[in-house]
Amino acid sequence: MTRFVGVLFGPPGAGKSTIARREFGGDVVVFDRDLDPWAGRSETAFTAALEQLGNRAATRAVVVRTGATENARQRALSLTGATHAWMVLTPRDVCHQRVDERGRDPRREHPAVESWFRSYEPASTIPAWSGVVDLAAARVDRATRGAPLAPTCNRCKSRHLVSLPCWAGRYAQDKRELVLRVKGRRCQLGLPGCKVRATTADHLTARSRGGTDDLDNLIPACGHCNRAKSNRTTNPYGKLPPVAGNGEPVSSRYR
Repeated sequence: MTRFVGVLFGPPGAGKSTIARREFGGDVVVFDRDLDPWAGRSETAFTAALEQLGNRAATRAVVVRTGATENARQRALSLTGATHAWMVLTPRDVCHQRVDERGRDPRREHPAVESWFRSYEPASTIPAWSGVVDLAAARVDRATRGAPLAPTCNRCKSRHLVSLPCWAGRYAQDKRELVLRVKGRRCQLGLPGCKVRATTADHLTARSRGGTDDLDNLIPACGHCNRAKSNRTTNPYGKLPPVAGNGEPVSSRYR
């Protein structure tokens, strides 16, 4: 069986669940928190199920997620090992109407619709759902969904290679100071809202994706840019500064 894991992103009330059940056939398992067996279960339990899905070599599934931001979409694509993805961009007023028609809790669902549209970041690599299952256009390549995540450390509860120390305490402080001393104290990510003055060290390839703590994988960054980039391996923000601290173009590493 050829592996197929499609992810449908969109606001509450967009019709993602209907599309998943109607368009992809009875042999496809639908992962949707609004449907059994996940209805009423915690987000933690649902995330664990998605992580298991991402580890299956042969499966056919469709995953329903909101994914308003690029960071949320990247996490979902990486976690599930997605092969395909679509944005279900139903108009705001239609989403509200569908919420009312389906008898959902209006006190919860209407604010959720508004919150989604306020935080929505356009997806540059994920096509909009057109009403047709176009697998060629919606294929997610490895670069788009990011490298597989490293295992979770039992000690610090973050993801990193087992060969690396936890990024905490004196070890992390010494690494940050080394990067800032050698490469300067100006943020080299320069994302929108950059604070300019670097106070942290950013991993070009995140530790959670197998990145190391070597100096050539670390650049000075302000706290804002470091948090905004998160563990992405793609750049949704447009042009990056041309040179990293070691003289290598940032764009050649972070794309």
